[in-house]
Amino acid sequence: MALRAPRSGIAPAINALLPHRRTRDKPASSTVRALTVGFVGALWAILNVIAYAGLIFSGPLTPALLTATSAMLGGYAVVALVIALGSRVPGMVTTSLSSSAVVYAAAVSGLDQQLVRAGLDDAMARAGLALLLCGWTTVIGGVALWLVGALRAGAAARLLPFPVIEGYHAGLGGLFIAGGISVATGLAPRLVIVDALERPLVLAQAGACLALGLLILYLSQRLRYWWAIPGLLVASTLLFHALRVGWHADVGTARAAGWLLGPFPHSAAPPVLSVFSPSSLSLLSWKALYAWAPYLASNTALLVIALMLTVTGLELDLRRAIDVDAELKTAGIGNVLGGALGGLPSCHGLAATMLLQREGAASR
Repeated sequence: MALRAPRSGIAPAINALLPHRRTRDKPASSTVRALTVGFVGALWAILNVIAYAGLIFSGPLTPALLTATSAMLGGYAVVALVIALGSRVPGMVTTSLSSSAVVYAAAVSGLDQQLVRAGLDDAMARAGLALLLCGWTTVIGGVALWLVGALRAGAAARLLPFPVIEGYHAGLGGLFIAGGISVATGLAPRLVIVDALERPLVLAQAGACLALGLLILYLSQRLRYWWAIPGLLVASTLLFHALRVGWHADVGTARAAGWLLGPFPHSAAPPVLSVFSPSSLSLLSWKALYAWAPYLASNTALLVIALMLTVTGLELDLRRAIDVDAELKTAGIGNVLGGALGGLPSCHGLAATMLLQREGAASR
């Protein structure tokens, strides 16, 4: 019998060192692997929430990023717990919806410009109102999910044509590229090249952002290992701080140059509770609600469609029937509770759930 030559390269070597599920008579090994994969999935979800918060509360609202991130992480934790316990599929992973993050970023930007034109200079108060409206929008999206499930209309997702679905994802990817550049530089993408003529640092920040994004895209196609992208993020962070130390730049200097988030203002109230400050609630008006309404409608439709498509995709990958309507109602309850904390719309995650299923870690 011919022997197969071992694969060369660092990826197989690293993967060989990680715990694998070999046989059923080794529950300890299976438990370690399940915990490892679960940790990676949780880390990936948390990083997504932090990135979405940075996308939404960027530019003039950056001082409120700590408050927004705290609220969105708390809301995500609630939704994830509800879906994990209530889903009909063990091992279901929850992820914040990327399309909603784009919608919220556009809505918050428009609202903030409206408030600035009205002469409101308190960035924290403006951000508080924005986060409050984001939370309410998530709650309404959750109600819509529950109603669609209660009416047993979840199968309607199968009527969407592929060009519509693929065009939606392509446009979403373009918006995330533009949003990532904006978060990295603090400027609109169209101003990066112009401003780089006077501030070369802006070009360096945009270049680093694009380089890491292209590297993630490349590795996701070449390395079929679940640890590849999270490992790249950890390695990139360590490399950045190693270079910072090598250049004798402290954290304050790097933050002042725009390479790190902050500084964040201190508040006497806990970050999440400070959202409901009287100064933020006093800014609520019918004009603001009218401007927010189109984004609310868009997010509600996207949330319902995205969840129906995700559950349909899980049915195909798992080769088993899933009660779409029951999953809609479970996610709806979770989003109502998570939105009350200011969280982003969240639902079942296709890629992360399939990772757990493949690695034998499909449990609650």
